[in-house]
Amino acid sequence: MASRMGFRLPRFERGGFAVLLAAGVATALLADQPLGRQLVLDTGALAREASWWRVVSAWLVFPEGHAGGILLTLGAQWFLGGPLERFWGTRRYLLLVLAGAVAGYLALALLAISGLSPPVVAGGTTPADLVTVTAFGVAMGRERVDLLGVLPMGARGLAVLIGVVTLLGPLARGEPWAAAVPGAVAVLVALLVTTQPWRKLGRSGSLGRRRRRGHLEVVRDDPTRWN
Repeated sequence: MASRMGFRLPRFERGGFAVLLAAGVATALLADQPLGRQLVLDTGALAREASWWRVVSAWLVFPEGHAGGILLTLGAQWFLGGPLERFWGTRRYLLLVLAGAVAGYLALALLAISGLSPPVVAGGTTPADLVTVTAFGVAMGRERVDLLGVLPMGARGLAVLIGVVTLLGPLARGEPWAAAVPGAVAVLVALLVTTQPWRKLGRSGSLGRRRRRGHLEVVRDDPTRWN
């Protein structure tokens, strides 16, 4: 139903909504509980206990005091993730965003156990949201985005703005630089998957001719766009 301002809210797709719901409920119930502290990625504890499940579970719970990050999940998964999920399908979309988040936390864990980063406690869906934001910027390219009828700008510019602010957020709050690693790696994963530079390299050779088309592809002319 269109509002009096003349804009229409996009449909909240089920995959993005599931990410928001899972992280929101888990954070609300567990963030300040012992189980919640076992799910987030505490790199100091990882070095002592080899609790590698934290790499996989960290996306589900924001550490205590960081629950405000769920607002980014709401915006990214609802307004930016919807067109991608409709184009790619729920299964592929969730595979991309959750794999990007796990890759980010894995990179942080490897840096920590190798002694290259200071100990930090990290968790939450922010890396998954940055995958969504980055993929949206690449997929929509120079399309004009009119969020809620009040913020007209290019899709790529919006993605860059959100990404930079989100990545610099931990540093602005005085957290160690390692806190930005999961998000930065998630952005890199999204760029690699959506731009697929290896496909361009293979177009002129036999490898490119034998390549299968079973993976994610960039959205070029997505009919679902913001108006």
